[in-house]
Amino acid sequence: MNFNISLQNKIFFIFIIVLSMSISLVGWFGYKTTSNGYIESAYEISERDINNLTVKIEGTLIHVTKDAQYIKKFYALKRYLLWKSMSVETKEKRWKNIFSDALLDFLKAQKDYYQIRVISLDGHELLVVNYEEKNNNAYVVLDSGLQNKSGRDYVEIPKTLSKDEFFISDMNLNKEYGKIEKPFNPVLRYSTPMISDNGDMIGIFTVNIYAQNILDIVKQASLDNAKKGFSYFLIDKDGNYLFHEDESKRWGAQIKGKSNFNDDHFNLKSMMQDKSKGTFILNNKIYSYHTVHPLKENSENYWYAVSSVDTEVALAKLDDFEELFVLILLFVIMISFFIIKFYLLRITTPLAQVTSQLKALSKGETPIPTTSAIST
Repeated sequence: MNFNISLQNKIFFIFIIVLSMSISLVGWFGYKTTSNGYIESAYEISERDINNLTVKIEGTLIHVTKDAQYIKKFYALKRYLLWKSMSVETKEKRWKNIFSDALLDFLKAQKDYYQIRVISLDGHELLVVNYEEKNNNAYVVLDSGLQNKSGRDYVEIPKTLSKDEFFISDMNLNKEYGKIEKPFNPVLRYSTPMISDNGDMIGIFTVNIYAQNILDIVKQASLDNAKKGFSYFLIDKDGNYLFHEDESKRWGAQIKGKSNFNDDHFNLKSMMQDKSKGTFILNNKIYSYHTVHPLKENSENYWYAVSSVDTEVALAKLDDFEELFVLILLFVIMISFFIIKFYLLRITTPLAQVTSQLKALSKGETPIPTTSAIST
C-alpha cells in the first residue's frame, strides 16, 4: 500500500506541475495579449475623442475667413472708403450708414461675432459694429468711442500680407482703452488688408469672434466624458490655460499668478517632439494631445487640445479581467486536481494489487485473486 501511495503521489505531482506550468504559460500569454488589447483600446478611445474635439473646434472656425472675404468686398464699403479718401463728407456718411446697416443685419444673423472693424493704416478705427450675444443686439459704436489701435499685432502684421491673407491673433481677453474688459470676454481676431482696385492698401479689416463659443465646445466634451474620468484642456503655445474646468486657472498669459499646464503636468512641447498629435502614459495618466489650427494656412498660430485620464480609470476593465483570470485559473487547477486524482486511482490501484501479488509469489505465498486486477 505504501507503493500505491508513493506512486500515486509521484505521478500526481508530476501531472499537477506540468499542468500548472502549461496553464500558467498559456494564461500569462493570454493575459499579456488581453492587457495590451485593453491598453490599446484606451489609447484609441483617448485619441479618437481628442481628434473629434479638434475637428469640431476647427470646423467651427472655418467660416470666419470666408465671411470676412465676403464682407470686405461689399460695394458699400468700397464707396465709403473712396469718398472718405476724397473728403466728401455727405457721400462718405451715406455709404458708411449703408454699410453699417448691412453689418448690423449680418451680426444679428450670425450671432457668433463680437465685433467687426474697419481700421485705417495709421491704426485709427473708422467704423466699429458690436454684437451683444446676451440680448441679441447689434449697434454701431459712436465716433466718440472709436480708438487708436496702432501697435497692436492685428493692425501691424496685416500690413505685411497680401490681399487674401489673414493674420490671426492669440485667443485672449478683450481689452478696451488698454484694460481687460469685465466680465471677461475672450475673443479671437482675424485681420486682413483691404486693397483698392488700383492695388493700393487702404486699410485693415478685422473681425472678432466670441471665443467663448470655442471654450464651450471643450466644456461640453468635459461634461460628456466626466463619468469616464476624462479631463480636457485647451492651452496656448506657452502652456497657458485657455480652457480649464477650474476657471481661476485660465488666462495666465494676461493675468499674473495663474496656473500653467507645463507646471501642473509636464512640458508638452518636449514630450511632443515636433509631432502634431500623440498619446502616451505619464505619471499614471493617459494623455492625448492634438494641435488645433484656427486657420490651416497660418501654421504659426495654434493651440493644443489635451485630454487626460487616470490609468486606473481607463484600465478598470483590465482589473476586472485580472480578477476573472485568477478565478478561472484556480477553478481549472482544482478541476484538474480531481480529474487527475480520479484517473490515477483507476490506473495505479490495479498496478499496486498486481505488485502485491507478485511480491507474495516471490515469497512462496499464494495470492488472493482480486476482481480489480488487470485483465488480459
